[in-house]
Amino acid sequence: MIKKLPITILLLISLSACSDTAQTPKAQEAPETQKTTKENKTSADNSLPVISDSKKENILRKLELIKNDKNKNLNQARSISINGEKFRTTVWPVIKGSTVYNVLMKEEGKLKGTFVVVLAPGKELSASIRESYTIKKIAKNTFKLLPNNRRIVDLMQEYKRLLQENFHIIEMEIDYSPIDTNQEF
Repeated sequence: MIKKLPITILLLISLSACSDTAQTPKAQEAPETQKTTKENKTSADNSLPVISDSKKENILRKLELIKNDKNKNLNQARSISINGEKFRTTVWPVIKGSTVYNVLMKEEGKLKGTFVVVLAPGKELSASIRESYTIKKIAKNTFKLLPNNRRIVDLMQEYKRLLQENFHIIEMEIDYSPIDTNQEF
């Protein structure tokens, strides 16, 4: 009978560890049973990682922070194409006075809010252009266009709209002159 007792205890422990039913509190278990249960738990821990709720919350919080940082980076710098060159800007929508960075020239410039267009020979400005812009002739077939609605005009939308017209050349004016930081008294 004494030889069968350890075998039955081991069977009882292994069955109770595998079942989903409520188990007896550890305080009521025998010390040998507690030791065997701890050994079984460490072997299970080695095979499958068990993450506590606080660790899960920390991981989820860190993932949320990473996601927010990526969104902030997206909002901070955007690449746009103006006049056939790549620019970066931190302002959206792009409006008059916005600062843009020319990636090729490695220069910062400010958008003037005007466009210069060159017509193909024999072409004229359309009626919609004449209604939407103040027009100043610069040279033969070359015009400076200033949007009539100067309140917060999205220059990229206007630029794309002008690209759909049949102009020979379209350029958004950018001022690259250095900003004067000297104060005058």
